[in-house]
Amino acid sequence: MKKVLFIDSVHTRCAEILEQTGYLCAQHFNKSAEELKAELKDYDACVIRSKFLLTAEILSNCTNLKCIGRAGAGMENIDVKFAESKGIICVHAPEGRVLRSHAASQTSGRQGPNTFESEWKVCFTKFIHKLFSFVQRIHDQLY
Repeated sequence: MKKVLFIDSVHTRCAEILEQTGYLCAQHFNKSAEELKAELKDYDACVIRSKFLLTAEILSNCTNLKCIGRAGAGMENIDVKFAESKGIICVHAPEGRVLRSHAASQTSGRQGPNTFESEWKVCFTKFIHKLFSFVQRIHDQLY
């Protein structure tokens, strides 16, 4: 069974979708960089936000890793050049950041519920579409 490590918290739907398509998902929350370095080598893919830097040093030990998914804008915390030189696909979903911003504005009362609901649905739809593309790329890379 192919394994995906969630290094940072993301929407629970992400792991649910992967598990429904046959992946084993695990979490690496609240652990150190050294623990990540030791653990990540056993996974086929990982999902990250911004907690850790995926440096060449960490990635050099990851002989099984085929795909890195970044939930959020930018890839500045991933050594993309090194990862791609090892054949690791790197993708990101900037909509993840927008979803958190909308949730924060809703709880602070800065927007009306109808505005929030419609904008949130658009952002969530984009995020899920990107997530499905990410899942398909993991699947294509692993099989």
